[in-house]
Amino acid sequence: MKTHLCFFIGLFLSVSFLRMHAEEFNLQFHQISTQNGLSQNTVRTVLNDRKGFIWAGTLDGINRYDGYRISIHKPQPGSDNTLPEHRIRTLLEDRHGYIWVRSYKNDFTCYDPVSNSFVDYLPASLLTENPVYREFHEATNGDIWLWGDNFGCLQISQKADGLSSVPYLMDYKRAVIFLEDAQSTIWLGTQNSLHRITEGTEEVFYRDQYAFIDVAETENHIYFATESGEIIAYNKNKKTFEPLTNEKESIRIRHMASIGHQELLLSTTTGIYYYNLRNKQLHRPAWTKDPDLTGNIDYLKDRKGGLWLYNHSGVVWYYNPATSQVKKMTLIPPEIMQTVDLERYNIFIDSEGIIWITTYGNGFFCYDSEKDILENFTHKADRNSPASNYLLSITEDNYGNIWIGSEYAGLLKVTKSPGYIRVIRPEENTALGMNNNVRTLYRDSEDNIWVGTKSGQLYLYNNNLTETQTIFDNLMPYTIAEDRHQNMWVGTKGKGIYVIDRATRRIKQQFLTGNSESSVSNLSIFSLLKDAKGRMWVGTYGSGLNLAVETASGTTFKHFFNTPGNSRFIRYIYQDSKGLIWVCSGDGVIRFDPDELIEDQEAYTLFRMDINNENSLYGNDIKTVFEDSHQNIWVGTAGGGLSKYVPATPEKEEHFVNYRKQDGLSGDFVCGIMEDQKQNLWISTESGITKFDPTSNSFITYHFSDKTYGNQFNENANLFTLDGIMLWGSLDGILAFDPDRYIPDQDMPPVLLTNFFIYDQPVEVGPDAPLKQALCYAKEITLNYKQNTFTIEFASQDMTDLTKNKYMYRLGNYDKQWSAVSYSNAATYKNLAPGKYVFQVKGTNSDGIWNDESTAITILITPPFWRTWYAYLAYFLLFLSALYLAFRLVMQFNTLNNKIKVEKELTNHKLRFFTNISHEFRTPLTLIRGAVDNMNEMPDTSPDMKRQITLLGRNSVILTRLIDQLLEFRKLQNNVLTLDLEETDIISFAKEIYIGFQDFARQKNITYRLTTDVTSYRMYIDRRKVDKILYNLLSNAFKFTPWDYRDEDRLRSCPANLLHLRV
Repeated sequence: MKTHLCFFIGLFLSVSFLRMHAEEFNLQFHQISTQNGLSQNTVRTVLNDRKGFIWAGTLDGINRYDGYRISIHKPQPGSDNTLPEHRIRTLLEDRHGYIWVRSYKNDFTCYDPVSNSFVDYLPASLLTENPVYREFHEATNGDIWLWGDNFGCLQISQKADGLSSVPYLMDYKRAVIFLEDAQSTIWLGTQNSLHRITEGTEEVFYRDQYAFIDVAETENHIYFATESGEIIAYNKNKKTFEPLTNEKESIRIRHMASIGHQELLLSTTTGIYYYNLRNKQLHRPAWTKDPDLTGNIDYLKDRKGGLWLYNHSGVVWYYNPATSQVKKMTLIPPEIMQTVDLERYNIFIDSEGIIWITTYGNGFFCYDSEKDILENFTHKADRNSPASNYLLSITEDNYGNIWIGSEYAGLLKVTKSPGYIRVIRPEENTALGMNNNVRTLYRDSEDNIWVGTKSGQLYLYNNNLTETQTIFDNLMPYTIAEDRHQNMWVGTKGKGIYVIDRATRRIKQQFLTGNSESSVSNLSIFSLLKDAKGRMWVGTYGSGLNLAVETASGTTFKHFFNTPGNSRFIRYIYQDSKGLIWVCSGDGVIRFDPDELIEDQEAYTLFRMDINNENSLYGNDIKTVFEDSHQNIWVGTAGGGLSKYVPATPEKEEHFVNYRKQDGLSGDFVCGIMEDQKQNLWISTESGITKFDPTSNSFITYHFSDKTYGNQFNENANLFTLDGIMLWGSLDGILAFDPDRYIPDQDMPPVLLTNFFIYDQPVEVGPDAPLKQALCYAKEITLNYKQNTFTIEFASQDMTDLTKNKYMYRLGNYDKQWSAVSYSNAATYKNLAPGKYVFQVKGTNSDGIWNDESTAITILITPPFWRTWYAYLAYFLLFLSALYLAFRLVMQFNTLNNKIKVEKELTNHKLRFFTNISHEFRTPLTLIRGAVDNMNEMPDTSPDMKRQITLLGRNSVILTRLIDQLLEFRKLQNNVLTLDLEETDIISFAKEIYIGFQDFARQKNITYRLTTDVTSYRMYIDRRKVDKILYNLLSNAFKFTPWDYRDEDRLRSCPANLLHLRV
């Protein structure tokens, strides 16, 4: 467990006994402030919780930082679930995951991150008292103990139904000392008593005898210091108390600490004393007699047993238990000490054993007690440094990053680079610019390192880059090479070539352009090469390639490729193991045998990009060429990535295999290439360095700086030192690291789910909300069908370098595969159908190592009520009802159909019956009509008889007509009724029928007459059917006409052979 030692003092550093090594602590700094969402910029306390979140207590609430987003808690008037105070003094986390918040009013609030709520813990007897506690302790059994000045001590336990608390010392109010001993017994000291609490049982000792002020524990004893200067020893084995007396002098003890098992260190009003527990004697070692060690002396004990003593003078004395030595340190200059009101120090020992000391006014210090190395880090406006010198709190996260709270500058993240990775800046104290922009690096035959910067300086370093000297200013070096005479050739930008004597460091000669064709062809020299035969080749930027030729009269230059075109712009010259020279130009890469080219200037091969050939180079602006240990040639281009040259075979002509950013390179502008002992290629670009394994074609990209310019490298400014250290020239100095020692961080941090949004609106935890627990604790989220568009944010626990953390995610039951690798920490899904989904996400650490174990959460989207199971049950029941109703209807229709069939059959039977009857009736009627006609023609018939016979004949005709109608109805049913047309005088035909009804008219006293507009009208009619029509019409008229009524039949001819009849 990390020990966090805080004290409010003034420190001033005296480091005469220390060796200062700037390279020992390679730190990078990042600031999080209100511009990033912090509620306020004064961070009094900082905490790393068990989930990996960083909590910052400010003067305006508490802030949770996940690496990307900040969540804020501060007082909300009118809410029961809120902080009581804006100003936060301390944040602590217990083993149950509760976060205890101590405010400036010294009240403790318990926050539950799972439910995102504040938990009550006070007993009923104290609810109205508003108790104030100053101190916090978590016991070995997980109980929380709070104590202070006015409300005694409170024991808080975790129960199944929440927190339960028990107060102690309510009669004594003030608890001065607190100790949980090795046997888990609680000891409390007040101003007039000593209390022991064991499993809830309280015992009181020395009531009204002593005022206890401090306590210390050894293996077998507990020592209690009293205000009167006495020390009382409690024997753990005998369970007895024994007062220890000082026979030599009376001292007033302020603080007490154990040193080993045999001595106590006593801070008194007269100085520091050692108390020997064997002989019970006081003595003062030499260091305690330091004249500066006076006044009120306090101490802190770190987790290694070391003691830090301070007296509010700015001086700190560190007692190292490993060596029993005491170091005196002064940490703040007097001019700063005069401006601060309080000395606010924190001493923190990190997981690597480094001691961090934050100061209020002078930044912070890193102290390696084993190596006795101390380094001060203060704010510097012109470079990466702490954002403030006024620091208030400190902690460490799970991945070794240090988090520091500052005054007015927010939260500071400090990341530690390994000791084998260094950045060497020629001008350490200058701002970003040309002074540290390293253009060229060269290792001479004596293993010295020559460094040229864009600002024009030429530096000389020893092999391990610990010593340097400036050779020349304003030289504008761009490339360096050593000739066979141990002279250093320096190619410049605009100043030609300088030849420097390596031994004397003096310029021997300068080659400039001239009127002679044998002079150097251009003043901008970008590359120099001494070939296998000792000849110097010069690559100019704009005038092709030059060969330096030594003659008796001096050095002349032979020119090549100085023709119009981009081939004249030469960036780099390289000779492979076969003696072939490769020239990087602006128009492709040129390869030639130097001996052949000297004889024939056309004896070369030019490789260029062919837009129609994917096996050609992917760019013509060539930056660098390199040959690996397998004699493979690699070409780096500006924009086209990395290309591997493949020689011709009987099966295939020579070609290139290309690799670009999309394949894993850090960028497509390749600046330099080197190979380590394991045959891995290291490739620098303008966006970082990539390690490439040609065997597996795998890439890992590294960003060694947290600034863009620190990861932007210059072309061909790279080399190996004698010790196997890689050097890379960048815009921010020289990056130096050992590729064989560089081991990527293998910690695989889990990914935390941090925030949940529905339609871009944040979802809070609540009983009626989709989230019942904080997202990082939740196992399931239930949404309704209207909440089917959401965003999930996530974050890796490793906050070392968030720009390097990569993620993949998928939504089970929706995504068919994992998403593409991305640096984005959010996933959005829109318009999802109701159903059950499982969201999974996994990520890398800052070194690109994947954690194969994903973080998952179930997301249940409920359907609308009309798509629920009970709705479908209702639909099924309705369907069954409809089916039953349809069945009933079908059955009824079938019944009706059967009835209709029966009725039709019955009707048919009736019709057949009546038809048969009609046929039977028709014959007798015919005979009757014949007899009536005969009788009517008899001459001797009386008028009355004749009238009766006429009536009989008329009725027989009617009866015959009815029988005929019945027979025609039968024909109509059988669809065999036809028209039998004949030309007839319709007027005469109608009069016959008219006459037949005159007797009915007389009987009913109805005025009955026939009126026509013509006397005769002939037309084609079916006489039988018209007869039936007229007869039925008149029959119905007489049937429904009352007595004494006037009836008139009117016949009127119409155009188009029509007849109009009106009754």
